Amino acid sequence: MLSPAPGLATDIESLDARLLAGCMKVRFDPLVIRRQRGNRMWDEAGSEYLDFTS
Repeated sequence: MLSPAPGLATDIESLDARLLAGCMKVRFDPLVIRRQRGNRMWDEAGSEYLDFTS
């Protein structure tokens, strides 16, 4: 498995802040998925999430 480049989550959050319209920025916490397998996903901190939309 490839590891994301250092600072990738910060880069993505910076692009998000600059490029998305204000109405699209209703977020409680930034969530950057590091990997996914089926309907299970893991973030940069290793927390696991279930994707109920897949």
